[in-house]
Amino acid sequence: IQLPGGHDAHHDSLRNEIPAGDSLKIRVGQSAGRGDIVEQRRRIVLKQLPFDEERISDEDALKYLKIFTTKSKAEIDAIAAEHASDPGQRAMQKALAREVTIVVHSEADYQRALEASQILFGKATEETLRNLSESDLLAIFDGVPRSTVAKELLKEGIAVIDFLAETTRVSASKGEARRSIQGNAISINKVKVTEQKNIDGNDLISDKYILIQSGKKNYHLVVVE
Repeated sequence: IQLPGGHDAHHDSLRNEIPAGDSLKIRVGQSAGRGDIVEQRRRIVLKQLPFDEERISDEDALKYLKIFTTKSKAEIDAIAAEHASDPGQRAMQKALAREVTIVVHSEADYQRALEASQILFGKATEETLRNLSESDLLAIFDGVPRSTVAKELLKEGIAVIDFLAETTRVSASKGEARRSIQGNAISINKVKVTEQKNIDGNDLISDKYILIQSGKKNYHLVVVE
């Protein structure tokens, strides 16, 4: 990584602390390993970042904040204190990811990666989903199960239970679809649905897609043509 300009002695003196062969590893198009769909999607999102923040230890995160960012000692100390108060939130790794991503790519790229991760793992809304470009939507959900539906079928609407069990076969039966809905496990475009829901043209994202989510980890992308 090319270090940003303007580093003072506090930062520059720390370069010698990195042992030979120990560097901030750049991820360029690393392929997803085997595992569930959410794990694959996580890796796609992380392609937006120049490294995998989840694999950086607390010790290395603090060291890299001092070396690879322009943050002052006071700012880094504040981040470290925040991290110490709740290590599970990984404040140092997140701060490092943000700073280095902006240096290597741009602020816009960082925001896109952050938005994508929120869609997969956070409390994203239908509005967030609809604000994605078609290319970003397809990148995030690349590899998830898909089905194709004729646009003509949506003109009069399809009962959600029929849509799940027959049109897309996301559910093995109407009974399973009904139980999933009653268990609050089904979302259409990030919105929980009831048995009274009809799927129609108003549910299309980018005039072409409908996203079904079953539980926390299972996604299904419907392509409407």
